[in-house]
Amino acid sequence: MKRIGKTLLAVLSAGMMTSTLASCGSSKPEITLWVGEESVAFYQKVCNEFEKEQDFGYSIRVVASDAGSIAGPFVADNTACGDIVTVAHDNIGKFAQKQLIRGINDPELLAQIEADNPDTYKEVIKSVYGKDTSTKYTFGVPYISQTLFLMYNKTYISEEQAKTFEGLKEAVDAANAANPALNASAVTSKGSDGFNFSFTLLARNAQTKETSLKLYENLVKTETYAQGDDTVANLKWINDATTNQNLFTFPNSSGFQTMLNTGSALSVIGGAWMYGACVKAMGGEDKVGIATIPTWTLQERHVEGTTIPAGTVMQGGSFADCKAFVINGAISSDKYQPIQKLLKHLSSKEVQNKSFLEAYNVPAYEGYMEYIETIKDQVPANIYNLAKAQDKMAEFGIPQPFVTSTLNNYYYMQGADGIYSTVVEDEKTTDRKIREALWNMEYIWKWGDNSKATVPEVLPGSTDKQS
Repeated sequence: MKRIGKTLLAVLSAGMMTSTLASCGSSKPEITLWVGEESVAFYQKVCNEFEKEQDFGYSIRVVASDAGSIAGPFVADNTACGDIVTVAHDNIGKFAQKQLIRGINDPELLAQIEADNPDTYKEVIKSVYGKDTSTKYTFGVPYISQTLFLMYNKTYISEEQAKTFEGLKEAVDAANAANPALNASAVTSKGSDGFNFSFTLLARNAQTKETSLKLYENLVKTETYAQGDDTVANLKWINDATTNQNLFTFPNSSGFQTMLNTGSALSVIGGAWMYGACVKAMGGEDKVGIATIPTWTLQERHVEGTTIPAGTVMQGGSFADCKAFVINGAISSDKYQPIQKLLKHLSSKEVQNKSFLEAYNVPAYEGYMEYIETIKDQVPANIYNLAKAQDKMAEFGIPQPFVTSTLNNYYYMQGADGIYSTVVEDEKTTDRKIREALWNMEYIWKWGDNSKATVPEVLPGSTDKQS
């Protein structure tokens, strides 16, 4: 309790200092809101209107930030960050356990979060505070949704070809035949980490939407399973696609954008935050096609040694996540309730809809496509297609279930993704190596450190399916 008390005192002191400094140049104290650079103008306008309409006792300054890289600076010194910060939801557990953010307690805001959001989001925005694991609190306010999808070069790939990896194979073979110096791969990703390269791991049966994979199911560490026969077959497929067919390659040292620019990759699996880079690399919006992650058909060589039938069609999967507002734990106590009043407005369906229309941020609330269908002629075709692709991918996705810093660390920081990507690129891999890799990944996800683990002589496989 002494440690928590000292932390709280430091937070309050820092917050009071921030408030005092902000008020020196204004008649009102200031609240700072950090959002993505592309959204600054929109949210500043919305906040200015809110100040006037609500006779708000604070001026609001909107600042550009990068949700993808905010974790480092925020953990290092949250007193130097905004009062309200945009984060990818998988950072919430880490920040909450380090006591860097404050929970939501405003009844109206909590009711709005409960009423508007899909059940999957409601759980991953909750975590425990500090070392008290007895109670979960809501820490995040969802306002943008995001998934992985396919962005492809329409110079080489048709809309029909983009639907399947078999179609992408046809496209890359034609491109390489027309220009042998191209030596292109059909698809790349932004990276080989457990997020950017997750579409095969998270794949589902395209017809039944089932998978044997369990990743912290019900947000429980030990409810994790990576050794099902479908997971094995998918890993054999991506190994084949990478080492034999010019279908997939990880980005080289120059990065995915240069690969798209030079034509050494014809498409990329990524997120909305990469769209601008793709437009630049491919030579304009009219050159960029957008689609869901393609399907692939498992052949006999992929399913050998498993119970999966040859001809099974798999749908590439994705984490279906949300970006959320969180309240910096370093705020002064007088800002706590006004900030929640502001967040209730900023995360309302009305503002999320305007954010899509004006800043192209895909909303997070449940059923947002109903609105987008009514205004699709008011936004560029690719922006509509992007929202539609994300909505479809959400059917085959799960939110990153990292509600504590431990789960986040085990999934991303203990080497499991390196084990996976190494097998993908191994030209001489075997069924045994593939099953060993999946066993080790599962062990790391559950226990963190596999340095002293012994792989069993007989490795399990399963036909159990989880919807």
